[in-house]
Amino acid sequence: MKTSMYFCILYLFISTFSYSQINYLKAKLDTKSGLFGYVDTLNNQIIPPVYQLALEFSENIAGVKQNNLWGFIDTTGRFLVKPQYNMITSFSEGLAAVNKNKKWQYINKLGEIVIKGKFKNASMFSEGLAVIKKGNKYGYIDKSGKVNIKFNYELADPFQNSRAVVMVNGRYAYINKSGQIIAKNFDFASSFYEGIAIVGIKGLYGFIDTNGNIIVPIKYEAVSHFNEGLAKVYSNDFWGYVDKNGAEVISLKYTDADNFKNGFAKVQKFGKYGFINKNGNIVIPYEYDHIIYGSPADDVIIVSKDGHYGMLSNKGSYIIPCKYSFISSFSEELAIIKSNTGKYGYIDKTGKIIIDFMYDDANDFINGTAKVTKDNNIFFINKKGECISNCHN
Repeated sequence: MKTSMYFCILYLFISTFSYSQINYLKAKLDTKSGLFGYVDTLNNQIIPPVYQLALEFSENIAGVKQNNLWGFIDTTGRFLVKPQYNMITSFSEGLAAVNKNKKWQYINKLGEIVIKGKFKNASMFSEGLAVIKKGNKYGYIDKSGKVNIKFNYELADPFQNSRAVVMVNGRYAYINKSGQIIAKNFDFASSFYEGIAIVGIKGLYGFIDTNGNIIVPIKYEAVSHFNEGLAKVYSNDFWGYVDKNGAEVISLKYTDADNFKNGFAKVQKFGKYGFINKNGNIVIPYEYDHIIYGSPADDVIIVSKDGHYGMLSNKGSYIIPCKYSFISSFSEELAIIKSNTGKYGYIDKTGKIIIDFMYDDANDFINGTAKVTKDNNIFFINKKGECISNCHN
């Protein structure tokens, strides 16, 4: 995907941290108060909803907004840095960028200013460097605040894999940590994944390695990042796959294709979907209108055919024939299934009906509970089908 520049006023850095050995905290909006707090993976409220805005935890610290100012809390909700800033970033590599009186600086986890400056914009640190804007140009500083790469760029991204995307004279280029250009003159440039980046010129795309060498010719109309050693590529209405040597190891013959995952990819041919392996061999035949859930790497695969849903084993044999109005993805080992009479129930991965067809509507199980509707009544059930909340006698 096209590189995105990290100088938004408020960078919502998405990461999680260990709350205990098994639980994690995430920000959640309380719809009644309109304020944010934090819940664990079981949706238990750990930190009350008292914040106007809340960032996700990063390095066991989260930025929160109270009374229109930003500060930082720990995993108990205790303020480590009291609200005093107009804008912030999350902590990264021990430092966070903060803005007060239209001036960006960096603080440590004690709230001490460790990098003073009058930066116009500031990013999170990545691989020991942060992107800074001074005047109308971007450059990079290290953790001492020293300018490591001069302010020469119209745009700049954080470093990944010791490379960064920058813009010079309206064209994308890649630099190393010495500021040396290793590849340039692209209309499009992505970050590196698996040591390879997507580049584009005049609407066509290919790949380069970290030394700037073109390893897949810039000739495809669309491409994806490499995944499990292969990348899907598109030309003349068909998708196929190339390896890191640029060889088309699976020819371009599919009208739709997914990235490989666990050794398999979903592909479409003749208007029907199936699965292939990394040798291009058919594992699940092209027979299905849609594949809703799973792959040959999973226990089961949910498919639809001729407007009806069924379930396959990972070898492609039917567990449930395609005869139902709907089968959902699995959640907590159960899937919603809809009969041809319009009623909903739940099945397990063996195809056994665990909760019979009796509901007018049904939702996925979350933490052992599912919301269902019956006779215009909405209530909650457990995995035995017993009502546990909002029950109507």
